[in-house]
Amino acid sequence: MASTEVVVYSPAVNVTSVTPNPLNSADSTQGYLPLDVSFEWTTNAETAVWNMGDSSDWIIVNPSDPNVAYMYVDEGVFPAVIMVTLNGCPATDTVWVSTFGVSMVGCELDLGSCTDGLIPNIVTYNGDGNNDFFWVPNMHMATLDVRIFNRWGDEVGSITQPNKYLWTPDYVWEPKEVGNGVYYYVVKGTGKDGVEHSKQGFFEVVK
Repeated sequence: MASTEVVVYSPAVNVTSVTPNPLNSADSTQGYLPLDVSFEWTTNAETAVWNMGDSSDWIIVNPSDPNVAYMYVDEGVFPAVIMVTLNGCPATDTVWVSTFGVSMVGCELDLGSCTDGLIPNIVTYNGDGNNDFFWVPNMHMATLDVRIFNRWGDEVGSITQPNKYLWTPDYVWEPKEVGNGVYYYVVKGTGKDGVEHSKQGFFEVVK
């Protein structure tokens, strides 16, 4: 009696191209936020899904149309994984995506074209929830050092932590111990992109 040979095919997947590709390798890429990334791959599988490594859901794709695009909006390093199956058996390939943002520090004057947020020029410390503190809009900063001086050059306050987001005043200075008047500030810091920032200006405290 003749025997019957059963052939089981194993799945295979390989990411062949990723754009942008500044690292000159199909297994990693990097760029500034928001970052649009395109992936291309080859596979013999029946099904395919992508997990982009952030908080998004799995993306179901068509194995016969082996390309997908995705926009990263958060900063970090993400393992983008494609998982395919053939005859119930899985296979995966991974691309590492590194994202980072252009550093920004707010404008000291409203020049009509300021897109980085305006540093306050007045603080009305009266407890009404509007302009009750001084802060410096900033984003993607590795370090931030803000020094505040009175008219005689005495340092009266500081901010030494960068914000998490440009429009969120995570770290502020409240003029609890000072009176009405004009105060001078100096801002220095280094962005995560290596850019050095320096600003200075005046603001008024009104109680």
